[in-house]
Amino acid sequence: RVSAGVVVAATRTPEFAAPTVPTALTWDAPAATPGQQTTAYAASTRAVGKLTARIKRGPDRVALLVERGQHYGRIGKGEKALSDFTAALIKGNTDPLLNFHIARAALLSGNAALVEEHLRKQRELTPARPECDLFEARLWLAKPGILSQNCKQAMTALDKAVALDSTNITTRLLRGYAYFANNKYAPALREYQAVLARQPDHARTHFYIGQALVGAERAAEACPYFVKGEDFAPTKARWYMKKYCR
Repeated sequence: RVSAGVVVAATRTPEFAAPTVPTALTWDAPAATPGQQTTAYAASTRAVGKLTARIKRGPDRVALLVERGQHYGRIGKGEKALSDFTAALIKGNTDPLLNFHIARAALLSGNAALVEEHLRKQRELTPARPECDLFEARLWLAKPGILSQNCKQAMTALDKAVALDSTNITTRLLRGYAYFANNKYAPALREYQAVLARQPDHARTHFYIGQALVGAERAAEACPYFVKGEDFAPTKARWYMKKYCR
């Protein structure tokens, strides 16, 4: 079966087994619900307008270029984000993650060579930060191909990212997904529970836990999680509840 651009290996779980890949080329961590994603998009669109007005009044305020570039990235405008970050780099901006921002914008713009160049520079500048490893993992998990092989590559990067920062919700969410996609339900559940420990109302994670419990043949325990995950995936959650929750 093909799901979200990757070939999904057959599992024992139902037709809705594969969760939405939490690696789409979004700028920040995947939203817990579609509504939150829509809200964030609208907020970034407004922010771009306000920042544009401020930059026109003071064009040398390079920190504003970085801020606007990130908002452009959040609404999927990679070329505009790349333009802002490049201008900030030329003007001598000192943001410690500027090369990382450029790599993300280059990805949205389809410039693979630039992605590699600035990821390498960022790793040289900040070897003890997890951002590049997390970004690499998202690239692997979103890449078309054999999911089990992609997950193996992603897991190497995720292990490094967790070692550097075990509190990052996106890292733990992605590592849970990688485990789940390879039918390793117990470690997937540990990762998802780590996310809930920091963000108890994260609807996406509740839904993923429900799916992992079904995969582990513990469907009776999954019902409360599907209830709390319904805001993330209403149709799928209701399907599971109808099938397993009596």
